[in-house]
Formats: sequence, structure tokens, C-alpha cells
Amino acid sequence: MSEGTVKWFNPRKGYGFITAEDDKDVFVHYADISGDGYRTLVEGDLVTFDVVEGEKGLRAENVVHKDAPESKEAAPESEEATPESEEATPESEEATPESEEAAPESNEEDV
Repeated sequence: MSEGTVKWFNPRKGYGFITAEDDKDVFVHYADISGDGYRTLVEGDLVTFDVVEGEKGLRAENVVHKDAPESKEAAPESEEATPESEEATPESEEATPESEEAAPESNEEDV
């Protein structure tokens, strides 16, 4: 079993990289993170994992947070990313009033 630090992880895409003790970058997919609930990692997390040779290079399997209680604290941080995705929705709603503004103009042409 190897140890390393999460270099980066994109929860929306479900993958990232771990820097192993030997300074090699190891690919990690959310499906290979052990634990219940939402499987994600946060930059700087200390983890243990098995290294396997994947089709495109080294890949981590059986990824476990080295200190499990911290992983529970990290989960709310990743959940904070959810409102950002919800913030994108109002932007698309802002486009709706513009289209509504165009609708009265077309009504004026009909009169």
C-alpha cells in the first residue's frame, strides 16, 4: 500500500491526481475512492492507495483517506461546490428576460 497527497481532484469530472511518496503522479477516479456517500478528494488530503498499471499509466485503487474523520470534514467543503453549479442556473434565467423583452417588440409589430 502506498501513501500520497492529493495533488488535485475535480469533483464534477470525478478524477484527479495523487502525488505518491516517490513524487510520481498517480491518476485517481472517484470509483476507486473507498468509503460511503459522496466520493471525493480535496487538494492536500493524505491518502493510502494501491498502485496499478492502467492503460494510460499509473492508477490508484482502494484510495482511503489516511485520517478518516478529516474526510468527513472535507465532504461539506465539496458540497459547497454544488451551489456554484446552481449559480449558473440564474445566469441562464437572466437570458430569459431578454427573450421576454423581445416578445413584446414582436407583439408591437403585429399591432
